Amino acid sequence: MEPLSHIVLILWMFLSVPLHISLGRVVFWRIEREQDETPLALFYVTGLLTYLVAVLVLLLLQAPWFAVTFAPFLFLLFESKRFHQLFSYPLPHIAPHTALWFVVILCLSLTLFEVHTSLITPWKNNYGDLAFHLGMISSFLWGGGFPAEYHLFPGETLSYPFFINLWSVTYWWLAPTWENLSTIFAFQWCVLWTLLYFSLSGVRYPLLPYALLLGGGSYAVLGSNSGQMIAEGYGWTSFLSTIWVTQRSALLGAAVSAVIVQRFFLWRENELCSRELLLIGLLLGAMPLVHTHIGLVTGLSLLMFVCFDALTEKKIEQVWMYLLGASLSFLFLPLLLGKAGTVSLMSGWTTIASKGWLENCWHVFLSFALLWAVLRAKSHIIFLSLGAIFLLGNFVQLSVWDWDQIKIFLALYLLVLVYWGTRTKQSCWNLHWLLPLIFFPGLYEGYILFRDAKQFTVYDAKALEAAQLLRENTNADDVIAAPSDHNSPVTLTGRPLFFGYEGTLRSHGIDYLSRRKLQKNLSRLAKCQESKTDICPDYIYYPPHQKRKEWRKKDVEANFTPTRVSGLWMRGGQAEADTNE
Repeated sequence: MEPLSHIVLILWMFLSVPLHISLGRVVFWRIEREQDETPLALFYVTGLLTYLVAVLVLLLLQAPWFAVTFAPFLFLLFESKRFHQLFSYPLPHIAPHTALWFVVILCLSLTLFEVHTSLITPWKNNYGDLAFHLGMISSFLWGGGFPAEYHLFPGETLSYPFFINLWSVTYWWLAPTWENLSTIFAFQWCVLWTLLYFSLSGVRYPLLPYALLLGGGSYAVLGSNSGQMIAEGYGWTSFLSTIWVTQRSALLGAAVSAVIVQRFFLWRENELCSRELLLIGLLLGAMPLVHTHIGLVTGLSLLMFVCFDALTEKKIEQVWMYLLGASLSFLFLPLLLGKAGTVSLMSGWTTIASKGWLENCWHVFLSFALLWAVLRAKSHIIFLSLGAIFLLGNFVQLSVWDWDQIKIFLALYLLVLVYWGTRTKQSCWNLHWLLPLIFFPGLYEGYILFRDAKQFTVYDAKALEAAQLLRENTNADDVIAAPSDHNSPVTLTGRPLFFGYEGTLRSHGIDYLSRRKLQKNLSRLAKCQESKTDICPDYIYYPPHQKRKEWRKKDVEANFTPTRVSGLWMRGGQAEADTNE
């Protein structure tokens, strides 16, 4: 890793923070003249989402990465006052427990993954998800451009909330090494958890942010690996190990949702101008590409609150303002409608039906019930609305894989915590000291993980070297077939993989059965153009050290032509069959 490029990257990451805040101030000011109490977190989220939408538009116009990255900030040249005002803006109060939070978050950010000779992570549940995200990021930078397709299944539109990974590439293209990407992951982790800390009123309620970071987990299987307990009926897993570390889009979705919801509750109580609902709606309108489940639950919840206020106070224009902003989502929803079997009916959250909600989550229900009792009448509409969505989430499944439905309930959990943070009653502050009851299972599981100090290799040194060779010797739109390992070197090339890991394809609702038949028969794969398929591989990759016995060496040699890169074979030529294995 070149020290100079690493320094330039870090400088750009930190400079982007005030630029995003300034962009957010401009957008906020255009819609609703900012108030003195408007937090920097709201400006940052507004600016970041505006920036990512602009980046997406520029990529759809096939602009180069230099223009994509910096052009959205050119608008600030005409609004320089907004940028200069940042240096006179009062910084948030930093209490001793705030400094401790930053230390915890920074230490966790450094563990997400490391790169020395190999790419490793201590998070067992991150073994597969990390490969998926690295592959997507590689495809954005080195692949065939936008509209994006699945890098594991070319020809299929990418129906995944990809803004978090798009954000990563706006830094990474400056110095695209795996070590630098590790730094970018750590930076984004720290930024998002900083947003969550202040959106959860962490200065006033020191334990609320930890309830989100370490929440989840069950006392019935205390200390067990949450990912392994899903199949045993314990779906309420530790958020840290199964969601926050592994599912990057969920973390961005939680941060954006928390900022929006906090602002909404403050708007609702302070009777601010209705036009601010337009901004709240616009931010939620971008949520399909941030995180679909959290965005859906947040948007529906706020709509229920707005409608209730409109009926009781006869201010119907509030509903229209909110819906007008939220209609932005219709521009992005078509990018996410490619999944099959996403919506279905069920009778109870199937992952935990054998154990039951009370066995998994009695400690969460108890804490929130006590909060409701403390807040009394003023909170009825909040808890009743969220309770209705909770019941709906047990009958309408919005995921292909059963366990993914947890994101619906995670969003409800987040909204209650944000609401808690906006309350100023002394009884709420006293009650929040019971929160360790909620997050102790997750805390203990994290302790076990770091006590054992295991490391899991996602890509070894040979795989990293092979990925670079493949990228240097193929074109951006070349399709490569390889044994369908989730961490195939092909996933790091930016080249589309003809048939990716089957478990990932299944969980994303992709209809892959016809292509799997081609994948398993090399003679048919070599004559792919004669089959009824729009996608054919240009190459296959079968390295000498391949462990997976999906293909036979003699079949590879009989149907494909070797290239100068070891293990890379070209479709379209015939090599003499070798009967020796």
